Parts: sequence; structure tokens; C-alpha cells
Amino acid sequence: MSSFNLTSPLSWVGSKRWQVPHIRALWRGHESRRYVEPFCGGLSMALGLEPNVALINDANPYLINFYRWLQHGWEYHESDRLPNTPEMYYTIRDAFNARLSHETLDDAKRFYALNRLGYKGLFRLNSQGKLNTSYGHRLGSAFDNIGAPNYTAYRHVMETWVFRSGSYASIELRPDDFLYLDPPYDTEFTKYLAGGFTWNDQVAVAEWAAAHSGPVVLCNQATPRIMQLYQDLGFDLSFANRVERMRSSNMSSAREVIATRNLTLSQSTLC
Repeated sequence: MSSFNLTSPLSWVGSKRWQVPHIRALWRGHESRRYVEPFCGGLSMALGLEPNVALINDANPYLINFYRWLQHGWEYHESDRLPNTPEMYYTIRDAFNARLSHETLDDAKRFYALNRLGYKGLFRLNSQGKLNTSYGHRLGSAFDNIGAPNYTAYRHVMETWVFRSGSYASIELRPDDFLYLDPPYDTEFTKYLAGGFTWNDQVAVAEWAAAHSGPVVLCNQATPRIMQLYQDLGFDLSFANRVERMRSSNMSSAREVIATRNLTLSQSTLC
């Protein structure tokens, strides 16, 4: 029986955990379908829905390697515990950037450590494809010492999922797949990976999604040009407010569009 209580094991910017109740209402009744998520990020949506069969993709190969090892499960050892210091962080970052491939368990552990110790968990690459996120200065926090947590629960939920890293456009969709897309938002920050994510990419993703014959849910920042694009492609639009706690402790909200095709979006699920 699904628990619906697993959260992302990572500190990931742009987490969609808040959005899970909205999308779960759309997912209800489609549980027998394969769930496909081309931009998985922190994995909050897939963990919130807990599909039986899923194809999980991201352009970030380091992230997908971590999830594959999470799926295998790894036992926590005291030797995995690391001191939360700038020296340790930059030593790990140098080792991470020196690697030509990232496919081993040690690579996954480095990725996890950098995520936990880096500034706000940001994953940011420079023009040479090197991670350049600075140390997070989290001394005195719960991350004074970090280690791999018990991943047994994740392993059980994810055991039937397929993980891949590549372009969304290379995914071989089945006609009845349930497609959930959460691409990089239409904001100024586009440097998630080398090459960025441009307006042309936004258009290409939307057109690719619109061509799918099965249920589609596409989420983005509700900018005027995004709403116009989705409307022109025949999506049904509804909106949700994402509330964020700012560094000043004030609360602010951002309007997000939930665009759907081939299913009905209940207005009662949105806020």
C-alpha cells in the first residue's frame, strides 16, 4: 500500500513537493498507466505519486546516477560520515570535477555530499561543465556531520522504476503513458546544465508534449508568453499559488500554470 510520505532525499531548488496534492488528483484513475517524467529534478513528484511503473529521466547524469544507486540501496557505514567544513566540501568538489564519468557508488556519495554541503543545494555548472557551487556555510546546523541515510524505503518504492539520463525528445513514449513535465521554468536562471534552457527549448518541450496522445500535465511559471504558448497548443490552463519563505522571513507567492491535455482538471484541487 502506498505511503505517500517519502520526500526527496536531496536539497533541491524548485522542489515540487507542494504541488503533489494538485497532481495526485489528476493521477487518480490513471494508476495502471506508465508514469513518465522527463525532468525529474528532486524526484518529489514521483515519490509523492508512487507509480507502480515509471520512466524517470533527467538531463543531469550525476543526478540519475545517484537515483540508480538509491534504487539499489546502500548501507550506511560510519566511514561515510563527513565533517561539515569548507575544506571537506572543496576537496569533494575537486574530486567530483576531476571525474570523467560518474557511474559508481562513490560518485553517488560525492554527489550527495556536495548537495548537502553546498550553498542551498544548488547544482550549477560553469561554461567548462564544472560544478562551481560554493560551500553552504551550514555549520551549527543539522548537517554538521553527514552520512548516507537509510534508503530501504526508497528502494522498495523505486524498485520497478526505470531511470535514464538524456534529452526528453529521445524518450520513446507509449500512446497511453501519463506524461508529467516540469521543465526549467521561464525565469532568468537557465544555467542548470551547460548550454542552458532557452525560450526555443520551452517551445520545443511544449510542442513535444502536445503531440502525445495520452494524458499530459505540464507545469511552468505563469508568465504571459508561457500561457499564450500553452493556449495556442490547445492545453487547458489552471493555476496554483506556490508559497515560498524568503530569506527575510517574509512570505511571497508565485503563480504557476498547470496545463493539461486529454484529462479534466478539477478546479477544486487548486489554490
